[in-house]
Amino acid sequence: MSKPIKEKTIGFIGVGNMATALIRGITASGLVSPAQILVTDINKERLINIAEEFGVEAHNKATGVVKNSDIVILAVKPKDLDEVLADIAEDLTNKTMLVSIIAGKTTDYIREVLNDAGVTNPLTIIRTMPNTPALVGAGAIGIFTPEEAAKEDSEAVASLFEAVGTVVTVKDESLIDVVTGLSGSGPAYIFLVMKAMAEAATRLGLPDEVSKTLAIQTTLGAAELASGSDKGLDELIEMVSSPNGTTVEGLKVLRDGGIKETISSAVEAATRRSKEISEENKR
Repeated sequence: MSKPIKEKTIGFIGVGNMATALIRGITASGLVSPAQILVTDINKERLINIAEEFGVEAHNKATGVVKNSDIVILAVKPKDLDEVLADIAEDLTNKTMLVSIIAGKTTDYIREVLNDAGVTNPLTIIRTMPNTPALVGAGAIGIFTPEEAAKEDSEAVASLFEAVGTVVTVKDESLIDVVTGLSGSGPAYIFLVMKAMAEAATRLGLPDEVSKTLAIQTTLGAAELASGSDKGLDELIEMVSSPNGTTVEGLKVLRDGGIKETISSAVEAATRRSKEISEENKR
């Protein structure tokens, strides 16, 4: 029987921004202790800083992390993945669970690289797509777990990522591309909307900082209201829209300008590009 998450050791290969956010969230939640987290990175200065900040165990080489971890989180740049997998191949066992947060690299790709390196163990490989708000504990994370993975393994990975946000699971790995187009790229769409709102308010006379503050807080408040309400999004729109009022006038301009179609096209374009990147990365 698989160990409960509180007894597992978690290894990070690569400690960039997203991995650091995960470490921060996991340690702050008390899910596991800092002593149960092992880290390595090619940037030795960054590695030392992370170890000192969170009290986790630093290793100079990835093999040291893999040998002593139940769950290994692959958090390196896509271009470095093949080399890392080749380095750790001989230390992987059928009890090692690999979790990837690397964009554009499918579980089949990872398995093929490992097979070429001589790995024949039936490893569990789970793919995730976190987004940048995970840096402040407000991420939206998509997780794909293959059917053959144990339920306990899927739950363990979900609990790790819940430390930095909201987790959804998809049953088809190709849907990770849609997650990428929506929540992976989505923060940039929202930032652009906030920028447009703030700039309009500044043109109309508000100071820059006041405009920015109101645009950000309006976006944050709307998201929190939507998250905590059992109303549908259409109902929430109507709730703000008094007949013949200001909101109705603003919405008319947005609808006439095709904002729904434009945002839909943006999600579709980002999803399409994510699929293209995955295809380009096929071996």
